[in-house]
Amino acid sequence: MSLPKVTVEVHFAQRLASNEKPTRDKTIKKLRLWMTVRSKSGKHAFNEEDFLKLWKGLFYCMWMCDKAVVQEELADNIAKLVHKLHTTDSALMFFKTFLKTMEREWHGIDRLRMDKYYMFIRRLFREQLEFVKQNHWDKEHIEAFLDVLKQGLLNPTSPTKALGLLHHISDIYLEELTGVGASQLSPQETLMFIDPFCILVAKTRNKSLMKTLLREIFEDIVVHSTVGMEEVLEEEKRLAKEQKEEDGEEESEEEEDPRLPVRNNLYRIYIVKSHWRVELKERVTTLH
Repeated sequence: MSLPKVTVEVHFAQRLASNEKPTRDKTIKKLRLWMTVRSKSGKHAFNEEDFLKLWKGLFYCMWMCDKAVVQEELADNIAKLVHKLHTTDSALMFFKTFLKTMEREWHGIDRLRMDKYYMFIRRLFREQLEFVKQNHWDKEHIEAFLDVLKQGLLNPTSPTKALGLLHHISDIYLEELTGVGASQLSPQETLMFIDPFCILVAKTRNKSLMKTLLREIFEDIVVHSTVGMEEVLEEEKRLAKEQKEEDGEEESEEEEDPRLPVRNNLYRIYIVKSHWRVELKERVTTLH
């Protein structure tokens, strides 16, 4: 009886997960060249199964990697593989299967390895955003990138069990978007990048996740935004004056932050533009 044929992807995956660093390094170089040639040829398009096999090997390639500097170099080399793919569909499939792999393997990552995977995720997001940027922030490319998030980890109708992964992505998302060049985006394009989080925070039933999204995404936007700051300052002064009059100019032991109502209003104003004002307004009110 003949043995089943080992596919090229499985062969790469096996060597990427090797115990020997020289073998892993050599395989990464070969993989980079192979992906470039196959993508350019257009004869054998990558499919989801192909990338899932490769990501299995790439995940354990990072698993086997020691020392911070070496880990960062490897993370960059893997993340930049997306630029060797010459079609948008392949690049997005590469990113989609990365997220699927991380979601599948998340609970198996031990505490000692978690930091390097946090860094790894950050580098992958950075290069994927760079890919969108290289396509001139084209609306279709932005929507395709966001669809991967909406249909995967940020899908409110099919919540992920890898909540730690989702919390980390929420933590790094705006920072990486800003670093790649969010200043080049119009307000409408920027709003597109936030939309998946608007949908999720409006529909999620997980209070911990909701608070994280409000803090890491929406509150961060409010804190760093200069829009309407004059009105905010005037409102703060008015509230502070009213508070003093009520207290007879004596400070109470526990003063409520006068900025709180203003911040809530800014949240609501922002979500109105994202078409999710009703759900989020109710949830923000219950949080405070």
